[in-house]
Amino acid sequence: LEILFASENPLDGLDGLEKLPLTWVRAMNAGLKKMVAVAPTTLSALELGGNHIVDVTPLAGHTVLGSVDLDDNAITSLASIQDAPWVVAGCCSLGVTGNPLDAVTLTDTVPAMCAFNMAIQWEQGQCEPEFGACGNSDP
Repeated sequence: LEILFASENPLDGLDGLEKLPLTWVRAMNAGLKKMVAVAPTTLSALELGGNHIVDVTPLAGHTVLGSVDLDDNAITSLASIQDAPWVVAGCCSLGVTGNPLDAVTLTDTVPAMCAFNMAIQWEQGQCEPEFGACGNSDP
């Protein structure tokens, strides 16, 4: 199993998926209240928008995430993933629009993460990688 699509299905959690070689998980609008560290060395795309997730700490150890959609959850802080390997590697996208991000996250954490050439979208704004930093150049 490398890809799991479970959107719109009521789920108690993603426990038990931690060691599977998943590359893509989509469980949007599934009623999730927490995350686990699903496939931290293989997962490249994670879509968990529209749930009730508060804590993003399980993403701190991931190494190859390239696209993360956490829109419309209950996340207030991104501090636990600010220096995560996938964030520091840059050139990835993170969607956190529709979350009640706290003042420290908005004034300190998000700008620090943007400095790693990330594309981040949040309620109050967005940042994009510097031109050419992620292979985005003129043809």
